[in-house]
This record gives sequence, structure tokens and C-alpha cells, in this order.
Amino acid sequence: MTFAKTLLLTPTRPGEGSVAEVFLRNFCQAFPRDRLICFAARGDGYDAGLASPLLNWLPMSVHELPNEWAGQYLRLYSNPGAKISNQRLKEVQAACNRLAEEVVDYARKNNVEKLVAILAGPATIYLAKRVSELMPVPFVPIIWDPIDYVAENRGFDKGAVEQIMKDFAVLMKRADICGVASPGMKVEIELRYGTECEVIINPVVLSEEGTLQRDNSKFRIGFAGSIYARKEMETLLHALNHLGWKAKGRQLSLWILGHSFDLPIHSPASRADFRFLGFLPEPQAREVLSQVDVGYLPYWFDKKFSRCVRQCFPNKLSLYLSSATPVLYHGPADSSVERFMTSYPVGSSCNVLDTKVLADTIANLVDDQCFRERCTLARKEAVRDILGSEPYLTRLANLLKVKKEDLNSGFDCLTLEQADDTGSQTKLMTAQQ
Repeated sequence: MTFAKTLLLTPTRPGEGSVAEVFLRNFCQAFPRDRLICFAARGDGYDAGLASPLLNWLPMSVHELPNEWAGQYLRLYSNPGAKISNQRLKEVQAACNRLAEEVVDYARKNNVEKLVAILAGPATIYLAKRVSELMPVPFVPIIWDPIDYVAENRGFDKGAVEQIMKDFAVLMKRADICGVASPGMKVEIELRYGTECEVIINPVVLSEEGTLQRDNSKFRIGFAGSIYARKEMETLLHALNHLGWKAKGRQLSLWILGHSFDLPIHSPASRADFRFLGFLPEPQAREVLSQVDVGYLPYWFDKKFSRCVRQCFPNKLSLYLSSATPVLYHGPADSSVERFMTSYPVGSSCNVLDTKVLADTIANLVDDQCFRERCTLARKEAVRDILGSEPYLTRLANLLKVKKEDLNSGFDCLTLEQADDTGSQTKLMTAQQ
């Protein structure tokens, strides 16, 4: 079995910034150095990302992905109807067909033998569809979110979404195998399209708990990433206010790691212990999170997000576990996270959108002396069975149809000394105080 020269077609550049960039960085690192090239067509509204020194060997061509957002066009008309939505979809298809010519030219110059494509929305579907038509090589899609949900989120009406899903079904018939975000998505895709699926979850970096002497006068809650579940995050703030930012005699502290935080605290400064640390690259984020007592992981209670909640696997969970941080999951019981935590109790759950119940959950965690120890044991089992580099490489080998020993087994990580962002270093030192 030979390792095919592979083209990674993605709307996100592999790197050190967002969770998608880190996922792709680790994915690329597993390849032999001469067996992969990347064509990154960045989605509209996304910046170039943070380049990774770990991928200096990777040939990469960066372009702009055609704008797939229909909503901003539909708002220009008082009664847009299906005509405008369909017209917008045709424009996306035409733009993707033009870009596909550049992808194929790049692939042929590099003697590509296999296509791996991240399908993250309508534009990536039509781009991959056209590339696979022009370049009939083995095709492996990877899906992070339910496609119909993404299309609706982009502003397409029901008729256009149905057309996108029909074209998606045609594309799936060409797939040899499909990478998916969770066991729930695997079941959904295999039943609906008959395509074999492999669950590919970002591997957790094996690291032991540090020897940091904790200040037991405080109980620190950490949150990393973007605020997509806003109602849930607001409930956390209300719960902290309900407790007066104290529980069982300990000061409650909330540490936020991310690009922005725009929710009001609604609490006197004398009570609230709130720290916004800004965005930190993954190694620094893990270092900071290792110092908190629990990592907050909210997921939508709104039923319109139920497909995502059931099928997606939030990378926040992997990040928290990689930093040896117990998890406070705040979301529906019918979810990929709750199913995972039932098998591997790496934290505690609150399955209702209720301020008092969440406040009681936090207070109980503050008073639970054995909570962290139990979570550490469960984390080790989860890494051994599902989230470690060995199970990740086993699944990746199956996805790529290669021998596991042909993959690179080491997952390098940037050290703090390698970080060149002085601001991030300053934020890190502030967090450690």
C-alpha cells in the first residue's frame, strides 16, 4: 500500500490560530513530508490566520473563497423570495467553478493522487464537486458541521438549501470514505448517504497536571474561544452574580481567553473577579487553563441548533482536557458532549438553562474535594481510548487508507519560548499572578 500524494483543499489555512487551524495543523503533521500539499481558499470575513513554524515544509497556495453568504444580499430587497436566493446560489457555483480551475492546475503541477476536502459550507461543496469532476482521483471529504445547518446560517432559503443538499448527496457518492466530527455525525451520514465514515477528533496532547500550588481561597472558571452560545454564557454570568461571586467561602473568578467578550457583567466591580486575557495561541492557552479549577463549555439549548449539538464535537473539550482542566458542560443532555461525558466523566454537567441550577452546580463543585482527582482519572481513560495520538492515528490511517506506521507519530507543539507575540506573553504572565 503506497501513500498517495494528497491535496488538502480547505477554507482554513493550517496554523496556530483558531481551533480549525490547529486541527488542520495536527492533521498535516501526520503526513510524510513529501506526500501533502495544501490549497487554502479562505472564507470571506476570515483573516489569514497564524502561520505555524511546524508547517514550514508544507507547500501551500492561499486564495480567497467565493463569498457564500446569501443573507446580506437578500436584505437588500423588501420581498426577495426564492428568485434572489437561487440567483445567489448560481453565483456561488459559477465562482467556485472558476476557482476550481486554479485548484486543478496546482494539483496537476504537484502530481496529486488523492483529494481531501474540508466541506464547511456551500462554497466548499461546489468547489470540491467541480475539482473532483475535473480531477477523478480518490476523494475524501471531512465534515465538521451539519451542511444544511450551515447553509441556513448563510442565509439561503428552504429551496436553495434543498438544492445544496442534493448536490452534497451527489458529491458524497464520489467519496471513498468521509471524516466526521463525532459518533453522532457518523451515524447520520452513514444512514443518510451510505458512505463509510471515520470519526476524526483533534488529538489531545498528553500532559500531566502541573505542580502549581493553588490558591484555595479562589475558585477559577476558565472559558476559551468565541462566544457562540450567548444565552448560555449570559446564564453563567447571572449565576455568578446570584452567588455574589463567592461560594463556600471562596472567591469565584472568571478567566476569558478569546478575541473578544461583549457581554455585560451586571455586577459591582468590588464583587466580580473577571479577567479578560485576550487570544492566546494553543500552547499558552493550555498553560493558562491548567491553572483554572474548571473549564466552562456551553452548548445551545435552542432547538434550532439541535443538529449541531447532537453531531458536532466542540474543540473546547479537547483543549480543556489537554490542559488537564475539569469540564463544566452547560448544554442539552441530548448532545455529543453529554454522551462523551457519560462514558468518560471528565467533569460535571448542567442540562438546563436556569440561573439557580447552574449556580448550585458551581457551588457543589467548589465544595467537592475529590472532583479534580476523579476528572483526572477519567481524562486518562478518554485519552487512552479516544482522544490520544494513538487512537487518532489509527482512525486517520483508516480514513486515508494507509498503514498506521507510515504516518508521523509525533505531534510537536510550540513551546512558550517559540511564541513571538509579546502581547500574548504579557497576558500569560498576568494570568499567572
